[in-house]
Amino acid sequence: MNVLGIFHGYVFNARFFRARALQCPGRPHPNPHHARPRRRQPHGPLQRQTARHSRSLHRLVLPRYRPHRRHGDHPPEAHHRRWRRKPPVQLRHSPRRSSEPPLRVRCDKPCSARSTLLENGFAWKFFRHGVRTVGVRAHKLWFSPEYVEVKAGGKLKLTCIFGGRPVPEVQWSKIDGDLPKKRMKDLMSPESDYGKSLIVENIHPKDAGHYECRSQEIVRRMFVNVSAAPYWEIEEPQHVTTTETKTAELHCLAAGDPQPLIQCRNGKPLYSDEGGQSRKILLDSGRILRIDDAIHKQDAGVYQCNASNPLGYIWANIALDIQAFAPLFHMPIRRIFKVVRGNMVDISCDVTAAPEPIVRWVDTKDQAIQIIPGRIQLFANHTLRIYDVSSADEGEYYCNVSNKYG
Repeated sequence: MNVLGIFHGYVFNARFFRARALQCPGRPHPNPHHARPRRRQPHGPLQRQTARHSRSLHRLVLPRYRPHRRHGDHPPEAHHRRWRRKPPVQLRHSPRRSSEPPLRVRCDKPCSARSTLLENGFAWKFFRHGVRTVGVRAHKLWFSPEYVEVKAGGKLKLTCIFGGRPVPEVQWSKIDGDLPKKRMKDLMSPESDYGKSLIVENIHPKDAGHYECRSQEIVRRMFVNVSAAPYWEIEEPQHVTTTETKTAELHCLAAGDPQPLIQCRNGKPLYSDEGGQSRKILLDSGRILRIDDAIHKQDAGVYQCNASNPLGYIWANIALDIQAFAPLFHMPIRRIFKVVRGNMVDISCDVTAAPEPIVRWVDTKDQAIQIIPGRIQLFANHTLRIYDVSSADEGEYYCNVSNKYG
């Protein structure tokens, strides 16, 4: 038996070099002669494989491999031979006379010749040319449903799997807002399937909306609905303090999905007065209770706000404090001002009352002090200012304050 060639290895034989073509069969020859060379694996016992040697074989040209010869090279020593992960392709040939057709080469199952079969000759080495990769356009394999519902506080996971060669890259976006990147898993992590899945932790109701995944010209849109038990939009309802005759508003700003039903109570349920005769009006589907012309004896107290939907409920107590008292001065009742002639003087009237009092500056005869632009001015905090003081301004000034309680 003559020597053989090994794919990604060496072939030794002068006759083989004189061959006009390297060819491999499509099917084995019906009458082959058999030889049984053996080879030793790096680890494990000797293994046998059948190597077939035939003179006339089916023709199959190797189009992507090119032989290179180094004349005069000797066969490699046993310790120079390597085993490769890729199985070698065995090449067999038969001697050729001048009257015979071109040399035919046969490819059998992977095997290797024993070192005793390697004789002096020409060395052949095979190099693989670049293989052209056939691209496949991106196409749909599997998408999440068009409608996805998740509970608030849970985890949202949307998946878009595209096929194609090379593997298509997936781009994620939120149509009606920005992606919650602070709560998103890294798109390049294994948990996110290396970009195929969008994962959002601790989902918020504001995360609801339309999401989109895109690869090349293929687009998939999904609507995410975040269902939630009732919750306070900003903070729990706060206590309210006001004075009589003013308008008081109690806010019960709760939200949820489905939209919660909000009820206010003050010992008994409160309902919106469609006739407009009541001073208590429910606004914004019960989220705001407005009390016009608040009265201490009738309206002060503790109100309860309750918001509920099929997923749960929340409630809070709101204390309404309506102040009602006679005017109270926060200054000495009698004061003396010493002013240099030609200077300016401010006479304050620091007072509180509920409801808001009526404040008047009067003289000893209970006549109102006349306001003169540039000379006498009255400020919103009830302070009386006199410019360019003269002897004519000497006298007593009274701050007269009154409301319904005094």
